[in-house]
Amino acid sequence: MIDESVPRLGQSSLDGRVYLFFVLAIYFSAIYTSSFFTDYRQFWRYLGVSTLSPSFYDLRFLVAGWECSRKGFDVLVSNPCDPGTRPRGMSYPRIWLALAPLGINQSHTELLGWSLGLSFFIAVIVVLGRLKPHEATICSAVLLSPAVMLGVERGNTDLFIFILLTFSALSLRGNTFSSALGYLLILVSAVLKLFPAFAIVAVLKERRNYLIVIILLFSAAFIGYIVYTLDDLFLIQNVVRRSTYMSYGALNFLHILTDLISPSIYEFHHKLLTLLSLVLAFLLVVVAFLYIRLSGLKSLDTQHINAFRLGAGLYIGTFVFMENWDYRLIFLIFTLPQIFLWIRKESAFRNESIVALTAMVLTLWMSRWKYDFIAGEILNLLLFVYFLAALHHTLPEFVRIPMQRFIGYVHPEKQPTSSPDRISSL
Repeated sequence: MIDESVPRLGQSSLDGRVYLFFVLAIYFSAIYTSSFFTDYRQFWRYLGVSTLSPSFYDLRFLVAGWECSRKGFDVLVSNPCDPGTRPRGMSYPRIWLALAPLGINQSHTELLGWSLGLSFFIAVIVVLGRLKPHEATICSAVLLSPAVMLGVERGNTDLFIFILLTFSALSLRGNTFSSALGYLLILVSAVLKLFPAFAIVAVLKERRNYLIVIILLFSAAFIGYIVYTLDDLFLIQNVVRRSTYMSYGALNFLHILTDLISPSIYEFHHKLLTLLSLVLAFLLVVVAFLYIRLSGLKSLDTQHINAFRLGAGLYIGTFVFMENWDYRLIFLIFTLPQIFLWIRKESAFRNESIVALTAMVLTLWMSRWKYDFIAGEILNLLLFVYFLAALHHTLPEFVRIPMQRFIGYVHPEKQPTSSPDRISSL
């Protein structure tokens, strides 16, 4: 998204992204400087980032898979080149092995990792568009958070998916051919890591007939891929690593409940606090859905709705169906331009957006601390409900009106006079 708006008289003409650039430069300069006095990984831990050795561990794990694939191993079954202390099968779909013939090995990991991180931050700058100074401050808090930096430190391939989806969001701004390219990029991303399939919710920008065609084609291709690679997916499921404290998603509650009956993890008062937090989280969900039902339809400016839907769809889908490391929260960045717009223009969704933005920043920073993960889960529940409400309020009329009639709470007096999808951009 490139915002071409001209600042009004009396407003600062400085793009907040310049400030964001300097903040990132200072952050990484401090990490580099620390290496002269101590292990930079230890310094990064002081900033809340859970570091591993060797560097760019997740990316190195993939490159190691390429190495052993060239040696004739089926690395989804066993990967002897795994840099970890306990070698395991590669936890990526087999299609990633198509890059093995390039000859890339672990000695190239540092260059690949830094290039991936730099490309990710460039994509973020493009997604955010022009920022006001206070918005740049908030974005700095987002980018410097332990959750985002965890993905950078690990060199995780989610950063590459973010870059692909940035191109997708840009493509969705254009004509029919350009939009088709955008949906193709979503499909390519889904083939690489599965979860990006939830980003197809961005298709809501299209007219009814074209939307149906895109959904049918996308579903057929993706389901066909799932069926074709099902055996590989079971292998991946068995070796993928998980974390209770640095994860989000509804499935995380199962691990929390497991902790309740494990005396080795918490004392009794910690267990009681966890149980009360779960009860509170459930009540928050009930209250939030009642609010959505009673608040009726809001007429909203949807200038950046394509990227918002992309990010919101990814969050909702991964929250419900998957257990995710916190670095996957990077896709919330796609929602920031629209959230900033709703807050800036004092829209009918302004207060909810302020709460959601606060919850977003807090949950990104709570990623690292063990005893804050319950509060983080509650914040994630709030974000889940917020994105559901936002998608509801911005549905095209041919979807929204039948759905409201089906569930029985149409508010004719609150319906907008024009479709919220009249403007479709990143």
